[in-house]
Amino acid sequence: MLTGQPPFTGTQMMEIVVATISRVPTAPSALGKGGSPDLDAVCLRCLEKEPERRFESMAELRDALERVARGEPLGSSIRRTLPSSPSTVPSTSRASTVLALLVAVAATIAAAILGVVLGATRREVDALRERLARARDEERGKDRQLRLALEALEGLGGVAPEAAEEGDRAASREELARGNALVRERRHEEARDAFARAVQLDSSDALAWDNLGFARGLLGDQQGALAAHDRALALDPELANAWMNRGAALHNLGRTDEALTALDHAIARDDSKPRVWSVRGRVRQELGDPAGAFEDWSRAIDLDPDLREAREGRAMILVGRGALEAALIDIDALIALDPGDARGWDLRGVVHARMDAWDRSLQDHVRATELAPDVALFWYNRGYTHEYRDELEAALAAYDRALEIDASYHDARTNRGVVLIRQGRLDEAIAEYDTLIELAPGLGAAWDLRGAARARQGDWAAAIADHRRATELAPERSQYWYNLGHAHQNAGDLEAAFTAYDRAVQLRPGGTSALSNRGVVRAELGDVPGALEDYDRVLELDPRNGNALLNRATLRGDRGELAPAIEDFTRFLELYPTDGRAGSVRETLAELRARNP
Repeated sequence: MLTGQPPFTGTQMMEIVVATISRVPTAPSALGKGGSPDLDAVCLRCLEKEPERRFESMAELRDALERVARGEPLGSSIRRTLPSSPSTVPSTSRASTVLALLVAVAATIAAAILGVVLGATRREVDALRERLARARDEERGKDRQLRLALEALEGLGGVAPEAAEEGDRAASREELARGNALVRERRHEEARDAFARAVQLDSSDALAWDNLGFARGLLGDQQGALAAHDRALALDPELANAWMNRGAALHNLGRTDEALTALDHAIARDDSKPRVWSVRGRVRQELGDPAGAFEDWSRAIDLDPDLREAREGRAMILVGRGALEAALIDIDALIALDPGDARGWDLRGVVHARMDAWDRSLQDHVRATELAPDVALFWYNRGYTHEYRDELEAALAAYDRALEIDASYHDARTNRGVVLIRQGRLDEAIAEYDTLIELAPGLGAAWDLRGAARARQGDWAAAIADHRRATELAPERSQYWYNLGHAHQNAGDLEAAFTAYDRAVQLRPGGTSALSNRGVVRAELGDVPGALEDYDRVLELDPRNGNALLNRATLRGDRGELAPAIEDFTRFLELYPTDGRAGSVRETLAELRARNP
C-alpha cells in the first residue's frame, strides 16, 4: 500500500524466488513514494528474513507505528542503518551452491504449478516435491542462510497437489492393490515400483505414499521410506498406519527416541493394530524398558496370536525372568506357526537346556541345524548340548562346523579347547588357545584356559603367567583369581596363593571353592582360627561339602577338640560312605573315639 508494488519483482518466477531469498528489500522511501526513515525501519523490520529479527507481536508493531505517527523517536532495536541500494545477503560458497540447486528446483515446481514457462507435468512436479523433501532432511540446520532458503522452498513445495482425474485415481488404486499383493508374495522391488506408479497417478493419496515408504523400508532404503511416510502424513496427519511405519523407519535408522514418539502417535489414533504394539515393544526393549516391551508384546499377541515377532520377543523376556514354562508356550506357538523356521527350534533347545531337559534340548538343536545348516550359532548351541551330555567327539564336530562357518566365533573356539582339555589332548588345547589369543588378545578367558591346560601339564610357572594375565584383563572375574591362587598354591607360593584366593572371595563371597582353598592355605600358614572360620562359612553355604567337613574335623582333632572332630568325621561317613577316603576316615574316627570314651 505504501509503494504500490511488492518488495521484489521480476518477469519470471525464478527471478522473484532468487531475489526473495538472497536480497535485502529496498526501503519504501528509496522508491520515491515518500515516507520517513523511521517508517522505512518499521517496514524493513517486518520484511526481515530471520523470524527472530522481526517484531515479536502485533502489539510491538502497533506501538512502533504509533511512535512514527506521533513523530517520536524509535528505539535502537527497531531503527537500523538502512541500505542505500538493494544488497545481497552474504552466504558461504557451500550454501550458495546448494541454494542455487534448491532454488532451481523450487522455480521448476512453481512454474509447473502455475502452468507457466516450463510446462512440467503433474508427475514431474510430484517427483520434484519428493526431491525437495529429501534435500530438506539432509540439509536442514547446516547453515542459517540455507535454512532460510529451505523454508522458502517449503512454501512453494507445500502447494496442495491437484486432484487426480477419475481415471488416474482408479488406475492408482489398481497399482496400490497390485503392490500389496506383491508384498504378500515378498516381491518387494516389484511392489515398490507398483506403489511408485500409484503415487505418480494420484499424488494426493496418502495411503499410496505410505505403502511406497513401506516397500522402500523392506528393501533397506530407510531414508526413502521416511520421506514417503512424511509425505503421507503431510497429506493426512491422522493416518495411523503412516505414523506406525514412520516409527519403524526411524527405529531402523537408529533414531529410537523419535521412533517411540511416532509409535505413540500411531497408537493414540488407532490402538487396534497388532503390528504397532509389536514394533513399539521392540523399541522399548532397546530403550531398556523390558517391562514396557513385555506389555506391548502381550497386547500385540492378544490382538493377533499369530504375530511371530511379538511371540519371540515375549519369549526372550520370559527366559530372562526364568519363567521357562511360560516361555515354552510362546516358543511352541512360534514353531507351530512356521515349523521351517530354525530360530524357534534353537530357542526351544536353549530353554530345554535351562530346564535340564538335555535330551529334548539336543533334539531341538539338531533340528535347528538341519533347517539352517549355515548358521554358526545353531551349531555352537548343539555342541554345548553334546558337551554337557559328555558326548565329546560330537561336541567337537559341532564346534568345528561352527568355526567353518565363522572362523572368528570366539565362543566356539573357547569351548572346543575345553573339550580338548577334558579329553587330555593338552597340546592341542594349548594350540587352540594360542590361535584364540592371536585373534583376540584381550579375551581373558583364552589366557585363563590356556593356563588351565598348562596347569594340567604341571607347568606351574607358565600357568601362573597366563592366569595373572587373565586377572589383568578381567579383574572382576573371581574364577580367574581362584585359578591363579590354585597355581600359586601348587607352585608352593602360599602367600601369593592366599592373596589370590582372598581376592576371589571378596569378588564372590558365596564361592565355596575359594573359601575352602583359602582355609587350606591359612592352615598351612599357621592361621588355624582363620582356617576354621573359612570352613565354618563353607559349611553354612553347603552343609554337604565333604572337603570342608574333613578339613575342619582334622583341625579340630589336632586342637584337641575331640567331640566336634568326631561329629564332623561321622557326618562325612553318613554322606559319603563309599568315598575313596572313607576307609582312612573310619580308622581316624576309631582312634578319636578311643581317646574320647
